[in-house]
Amino acid sequence: MEKHFFSFILAQAQATTQSFFLLFSSLSRHLNSSSTSKFCPPPPNSETKNVNRSYFWINESVTWSSAQNYCRVNYTDLVSIRNESENQEIIKLAQGSNFWIGLFNNQWNWSDGKNSTFQNWDLSWHRDDESEQCGVINPNGKWSAYRCSNLHNFFCSNSKIFQWKLKRK
Repeated sequence: MEKHFFSFILAQAQATTQSFFLLFSSLSRHLNSSSTSKFCPPPPNSETKNVNRSYFWINESVTWSSAQNYCRVNYTDLVSIRNESENQEIIKLAQGSNFWIGLFNNQWNWSDGKNSTFQNWDLSWHRDDESEQCGVINPNGKWSAYRCSNLHNFFCSNSKIFQWKLKRK
């Protein structure tokens, strides 16, 4: 009897978790697309979807750290580029300007903590200065390292996942 009761409670918790996930996903989409809510970030200038992620072009020149903070507060993080097609999608939206991406020189990882398996470095870019620690995409689509204190526009990505864990007592 106790096992069946626990199974029933677990099934109810999973159903509730799914309902919360759908509710929060819908709410998140609504808030990010709403231009009337004073609690939402300003609507992005551009957006494209890539399976489970959306990209948001932020047309404001800031330092890499400020860009990362803005993205983490209003979206998920600075954009991480996983393959050539994502690189091309983002370049089209940037319309010919340099912009921050989530790459930084801590062994060149993404700011979301994932490894940089796809790389598109500009091999003609000569790096003498070790203070160049943050990733930028140039208008040619290649990546370069710049000082993190430079000012650039940037891309955020939105791939929020809501997770709940059941704690057993």
